[in-house]
Amino acid sequence: MTDVLTPNTRQPSDSRGQPPPPRPRRTVLARIPAGHAIIIIVAALFLATIFNSHAMVHAGEGMRPGTTRDLVLGVAKPVDSVAHAVWLDRPRRWLGELFGNKPAPTGPSDLSRVPTKTDSRALGSKATPPKSAASVAPAAK
Repeated sequence: MTDVLTPNTRQPSDSRGQPPPPRPRRTVLARIPAGHAIIIIVAALFLATIFNSHAMVHAGEGMRPGTTRDLVLGVAKPVDSVAHAVWLDRPRRWLGELFGNKPAPTGPSDLSRVPTKTDSRALGSKATPPKSAASVAPAAK
């Protein structure tokens, strides 16, 4: 009779009496400290800021006047001028040309423009057609 608490020292074998082949080792992903992960994230954000600084300036110019716009432009304009001076804005342009993207617009976006005239018609009423140049009577001399 065998004791239940004693370990089994016999190795399992196959039908030929051979020990089974060793099992492959599981790969363990390397773990990095949290401080290193934060440094990697900050470095990636810094590189994204440098390489895409022109888009940040464009986005800031499209914002409504206020503190957020001032902060975005206060950071983005100096970064954009440094990136342009050391040619770090060129890879994004080259990739854009390679993939057929249009160049970025240079002014504020159309979405930021506020309409100058409001529509005060009642709901469901028909729009009046715009006056054409031919229908306007010439001014009297």
